[in-house]
Amino acid sequence: MKSLSILSSEVSATGKSTKVSVEWIGEGVNGDYRDADPGDIPLLRMDVMRRGRDGGEDVGDSEWGTVRNGSFCTCIDARISVAGAKRIARAAVQLLDQIPAGKHLSGVEILSWASSGEAISTGFRIQKRPYYAVLQRR
Repeated sequence: MKSLSILSSEVSATGKSTKVSVEWIGEGVNGDYRDADPGDIPLLRMDVMRRGRDGGEDVGDSEWGTVRNGSFCTCIDARISVAGAKRIARAAVQLLDQIPAGKHLSGVEILSWASSGEAISTGFRIQKRPYYAVLQRR
């Protein structure tokens, strides 16, 4: 099995109203990643953005703003291919783009529990309607 290096650049995907980026910014299991610690794993960070007021910031209608609690460390190993990181970002966009504009994206940090190598179906409810997406498959 080929050993992957740590993702070295930000990877993003954009939908109709949502933009998701994933990148490695030096985080590990217990805070800052320590290569010398055999139990540590480099972890990806995910940032979720929406256009205009849905972004949770004072931005114009065509500008991207990070949603409240929309930047978080995941359980996804940062030793991932660019293609793998892109799949994760696209799946998160597919999930979040299902949520109508104007609806608050509270609870998006549930995506922080996503991890590599397993089929993950995650979702949450807004006004009693469920939203789901599979983030990654083996």
